[in-house]
Amino acid sequence: MSMSHSQPTRRNLLATAAGAALTVPMINRAWAQEPTDINILAWYGHAEPDIVAEFEAQNNVRFVPKYYAGGDNMLALIAQSPPGTYDIILSDAEFVQQLNAAGYVEELDASLFPFDDFWPEYQNFPGHWTGGRLWSVMVRFGLLGVSYNTDTLSREEASSYNAYWNPKVAGKVGHFDWHLPSLGQISLLNGNRDPSPFDIDENAWKAVQERTLSLKPQVGGYFDYGGTFSSLKNGEMLAMCGIGDWITGVL
Repeated sequence: MSMSHSQPTRRNLLATAAGAALTVPMINRAWAQEPTDINILAWYGHAEPDIVAEFEAQNNVRFVPKYYAGGDNMLALIAQSPPGTYDIILSDAEFVQQLNAAGYVEELDASLFPFDDFWPEYQNFPGHWTGGRLWSVMVRFGLLGVSYNTDTLSREEASSYNAYWNPKVAGKVGHFDWHLPSLGQISLLNGNRDPSPFDIDENAWKAVQERTLSLKPQVGGYFDYGGTFSSLKNGEMLAMCGIGDWITGVL
């Protein structure tokens, strides 16, 4: 039976809409029926109108988000849900291999993505590809910055991770309650850049631990996403480790 006139499934629509959105951004959708729901498991904010509204309008879809904070929370939500609950998972890069190993994700069609436009080091990103098969595509990259209260620290003072030790923020440095970003920042401060702040030897790891513990007198609390947001907004914390630039953007 021909499928050319049948109602598209969510998975088929995702595959076709991705390619269409990249090549024909102003497709006329006047013929469309009710929007197709796309269930997405993502970090907070990634399915809000300012992010997805244009894509929804162009492709007659509606994103239905389930938000999480932290990769461990993401894995737990998937494990507790029936297979097929989520159509898209927005994951941090270090968790993609775990998703693949657990059988939680399906292979992607590499021809639908403009890898020629990616920087060379991200075209065949380790963990996203396995044996020439694509399982995940990067949507953003970079290092997390410092979130700080501009009434307390200057831009120059906050331009280095050393800002966390500044006496002006004593007792008011917060941590997002996920260890990897915070340890990554300390590792970068220690000069661990090649090949990455997470690929270090035992001596370098010991130095990261020592420097992290030296920050303890400055720390005022550890927060989930909501607590991170509110503590910066109300001035309870004056600087934030681990997830600074993203929270600052939301604020």
